[in-house]
Amino acid sequence: MNRTVCLRSTLLAFAAIFLLAVPAAAALVSPSKANGTFIAGSGIPADNFTSVTANTGDTIALKGRLRDTGQPLSQSGNVYYVPTGLAADNVNPAWSFDYQFTPEDGAADPNFFSLTDYWLTLEVDFDPTPGSASFKTVAGPVSSLAPNFYANPGSGAWSNNVTPWVVSDSANLGFSSWFLAPPIGPTGYDPDVVGEYEIRLTVSELAFFGIIPVRGADIAATNIFVQTVPEPRLLQWPASPALVSWLLAVVGVREPTGGVLR
Repeated sequence: MNRTVCLRSTLLAFAAIFLLAVPAAAALVSPSKANGTFIAGSGIPADNFTSVTANTGDTIALKGRLRDTGQPLSQSGNVYYVPTGLAADNVNPAWSFDYQFTPEDGAADPNFFSLTDYWLTLEVDFDPTPGSASFKTVAGPVSSLAPNFYANPGSGAWSNNVTPWVVSDSANLGFSSWFLAPPIGPTGYDPDVVGEYEIRLTVSELAFFGIIPVRGADIAATNIFVQTVPEPRLLQWPASPALVSWLLAVVGVREPTGGVLR
């Protein structure tokens, strides 16, 4: 990493911490559990997601957050600010990300072979350098046999009884299983590095090459950027308005990306 990139990363980290008081726009992922928490896991808040709904009614959603609190330090559009280092368990990275695919109301249940009509692609960037990316990709047909497939139990257990099922999960960049995700090999991930990571989620139609299921036409895609910053206790508040303005001018303001493909 050259000196210019290092300087920009440091300034971006400082700017993120100074702006923590700025309220984030909350977007609830739907459906959630009846108590307002994320379908996967236990007690994860279902707010502050970046989501996209296609014309078909299919929805995909992403969120970056602290493992210990379920929320980011701060959020600006599809940019989430989280600390470097480890979580309270001193084992896992301090931050995780959540993702969910919600099919249109009335979507077909899995067929005899446990397949739905969808293909899901998750791409995770392991290069902390701002403006650069090195993706690992997990992709395949949405199947009821997958551990992150949840059928709606009905009877008010979820926030609605209409959605037949969802794909819902949480992950972090420290999982050893990323080694096997294409391209196969080590990730080089270091939780102590200040940087920027992009995460993409795309839902597509399920197609077939003969009898082999393959990715068909894309339905919708969205992405988020996760900015890792030094722990807040290492920096002092308040910062002068002039300093905040200067930091923003140096690091720039990223415009949200991602949108409906169809």
